[in-house]
Amino acid sequence: MYNTVVDVGFDQLLYTVSEADTSVDVCVNLAGELEREVRVELLTLDSVDTNATDNILAMAGIDYVSFSTNLTFTEAGRMCGSVQLIQDLTLESSEMFFMTLATDDGAINFSSALSEVILLDSDRE
Repeated sequence: MYNTVVDVGFDQLLYTVSEADTSVDVCVNLAGELEREVRVELLTLDSVDTNATDNILAMAGIDYVSFSTNLTFTEAGRMCGSVQLIQDLTLESSEMFFMTLATDDGAINFSSALSEVILLDSDRE
């Protein structure tokens, strides 16, 4: 049993990208002394229970490619995952989706387990 708690969180709580971009890199930081490997899952979410936004929800398979990966830290530092974006020709408002972190490891403290990605419409020119 390991007693050392490590802090894991997103590099940014908000990423803003153009729909014309091919991808967005979402990064996660781990701080603390590691006695062993630490694994967290980084994954996309279409929505979360929040009413604090005016943006429309982006949809996996239409606006971005659903993404999930395991990040394995062997030391404190930063790791990133790349979410592929899908450009469409539809004139629309800005859309958003979310990234989240998950683990069943009780020795991980999430300093931030949710990050928002805003897709700005590239067809408004």
